[in-house]
Amino acid sequence: MGRTIPEVLRGLAANSGLDIHLLEPLLGSSDQSVLVALAERVDLTDVAVASLAREPNPVVRAALARNPVAAVMAWPLLVDDTDVDVRCALATGHSRDFRPAVDLPLPDGARDVPRPIRA
Repeated sequence: MGRTIPEVLRGLAANSGLDIHLLEPLLGSSDQSVLVALAERVDLTDVAVASLAREPNPVVRAALARNPVAAVMAWPLLVDDTDVDVRCALATGHSRDFRPAVDLPLPDGARDVPRPIRA
């Protein structure tokens, strides 16, 4: 069975191999899943952040608020948002934590590397 147009657009929006400038026409989409996929991208521009922050759908704005890369640009636009879920998403940080959950062991030989002497 073939893909629907929103599925294809969502796939394009989430494709990190495509430059965000090529995807700017998708900012006018009315499909929530397409806009959420755009809001989760790491290469958002000021124009894209501003457009997504003005989106009437709070789910899209909350996705933008959780984006760790867009947080700096989105903060002034979303800090006074009328939707409590958007403000909470902004206040609690993003949904992805890139730090390892546990300390990982050093690779073999890493302990044998001489440390620089500080003067």
